Amino acid sequence: GSPVTFTATGTVGAANKLLFVQPPTDAVAGVGISPSVTEEVTDVNGNRVTGASDSITLAIGTNPGSGTLSGTKTVSASSGLATFAGLSINKAGIGYTLTASATSRTGATSSTFSIAAGVASTIAVNAGNGQSATAGSAVATDPSVLVTDANGNPKAGVSVTFAVATGGGTVVPTSAVTTDASGIATVTSWTLGTTAGANSLTATSAGLTGSPVTFTATGTAGAAAEVQLTMTPTTSLASGTTRTLTATLKDANGNTLTTSGTTVTFAKSGSGAGTVSGLG
Repeated sequence: GSPVTFTATGTVGAANKLLFVQPPTDAVAGVGISPSVTEEVTDVNGNRVTGASDSITLAIGTNPGSGTLSGTKTVSASSGLATFAGLSINKAGIGYTLTASATSRTGATSSTFSIAAGVASTIAVNAGNGQSATAGSAVATDPSVLVTDANGNPKAGVSVTFAVATGGGTVVPTSAVTTDASGIATVTSWTLGTTAGANSLTATSAGLTGSPVTFTATGTAGAAAEVQLTMTPTTSLASGTTRTLTATLKDANGNTLTTSGTTVTFAKSGSGAGTVSGLG
């Protein structure tokens, strides 16, 4: 009769805590987390309590992107197991966690996961619109656009083409610019046309809402570089009669200066007997 064998059965203890059976995995902003997050009710030793029907609630724990959790966030366990289908988070970020809670149970925190930006959806002005600069010179702030997904997350790697629309001038580069990690595409420079007045630049990315984006700028006359003199009347006059002289200031590009305060001195040249009078 030796050895004698004894048998015993270990039973599951009372419901005590929550555990993640299927923790959240990396996902895209606004898209359901897959596979579905699953939570279980266990005893103190981690054995599932199949008779438990606790109401379990999930929430964001660590929230690096200031996101919002959407979907059915409270589920009653069935046979000790609760499955959360279709959960999503709207903001991109690295290092999210979810927490699980239920009345009179020790809660649980998931492992970390990431949410990536979705498909590029919208393009808009980021900086550099509505500037003024001297005609023929570059604007102070290089124009840039921001590309985002449907939830407003910056989208990297999107091609944007900038082109001069009106007013002449040049933009660098003329080839496509790719958005950076912040979703921003920036030109190297935008030089306005040499004629004072309105200028515009477009930024285009096919298929995006808001494309093309239009930037405007005003070219202003530069410093006085020459004086243009006109006489009225222009026909020959008898000795002793007068003409009206008008001096117009021009910049190096031939644009008329419209600001006041520049002193112009009129003086007679040559050997004739005429005089310049009526100044002031």
